[in-house]
Amino acid sequence: MSRELLEDVRSLLLSLGITTQLQSRNKESYRLRISGDQFTRYIETVGFVTDRKQQAAADHADTLTNTNLDVVPDIGAELKRIREALDLTQADCNLPRSTYQHYERGRRNPSRESLSRVVEAFESALEEHTTTPQEPIAAERGVDTLESDVAALRQLADAMYGGKNRDDRAVEPLTNGCTIWKWRDAQLSHE
Repeated sequence: MSRELLEDVRSLLLSLGITTQLQSRNKESYRLRISGDQFTRYIETVGFVTDRKQQAAADHADTLTNTNLDVVPDIGAELKRIREALDLTQADCNLPRSTYQHYERGRRNPSRESLSRVVEAFESALEEHTTTPQEPIAAERGVDTLESDVAALRQLADAMYGGKNRDDRAVEPLTNGCTIWKWRDAQLSHE
């Protein structure tokens, strides 16, 4: 299949909280891979039409998952933009700096758990800026947009808990409020 088509499918699946891996195959051919807990989420949320694939999915149900594949792809530029707007250092992001820097540089993709820890730092910085008089936040697109970007990252991170956050409270779906994340060329944009 074409890369462009699969990137669009990938964006749709991500809006349902399902992360995927885009892999190159033969000449200009690609495939979208859904694995681990994401495959279970896909079966529960989307499913299959044909009996053959439904049976194959049922046969796969007891297979152990690989959490290293539950990552949020191509988010480094967005993390850097938000971190800099909040005037945080890489070391302020609740992860070892040596780990976090790889996310911003695009060399690695954060797991949802790591993203959740980074978002906690962003949320704390936002709260501090709203409760303490200090220099205004230097957000290119404004504080309201920055707050909604951090809230959307929170939804993305919390999607790993099956629609509930770590405190077992319900999380709104990523499509709520017309917020759909589209991942293309390592940029994150609202549509």
